[in-house]
Amino acid sequence: MSASAAEAGVLALGDHAYAFRTYTERRRNRADGSRTLVRGRLVYFLRRNAAGDWGIRLIMNSHSHPMEPIT
Repeated sequence: MSASAAEAGVLALGDHAYAFRTYTERRRNRADGSRTLVRGRLVYFLRRNAAGDWGIRLIMNSHSHPMEPIT
């Protein structure tokens, strides 16, 4: 499998922030060797703690296109 992600934007609101990204994955089926392209979106929900450090609270993803066979 190979994957890549592209930054699409960050929105900070006080001690909370949201980061949006798009991603592309290329997967190989171990059983038959077929390959599939997967594209989608990610949203990171972040929160700043009392020390001022940011941490990821939740990551959500969704496919933005149907999975496509790679020939």
